[in-house]
Amino acid sequence: MFDLKASEARREAERLQRITHAKAEKSEEDYASRYLKQRLHEAEAEKHYLFEKLKLQESSSRASQSSVGVSEPSQMMMHNKIQDLLKNMYTTPTKGDAQSGDI
Repeated sequence: MFDLKASEARREAERLQRITHAKAEKSEEDYASRYLKQRLHEAEAEKHYLFEKLKLQESSSRASQSSVGVSEPSQMMMHNKIQDLLKNMYTTPTKGDAQSGDI
């Protein structure tokens, strides 16, 4: 009689353990799903923010370049490179200048 009650209790305990294990797994999956959805939403918001920031920078860059007369991106890049070269040319002394100053 006690063996019968013990085996019934053991089966009931195993059934309850399976139920709690299944509920714990479902809870973890739900949490992971909600977490990933939130991260996706944050990433999309950041992407939108960066896109708007980039558009604003491009429009302000175009406005400043249009006053110089540069319209295409390749022309703008070339214009910036030329400006950098001119700045470097006027700020760094050449070898001849450095040697003539040493004499």
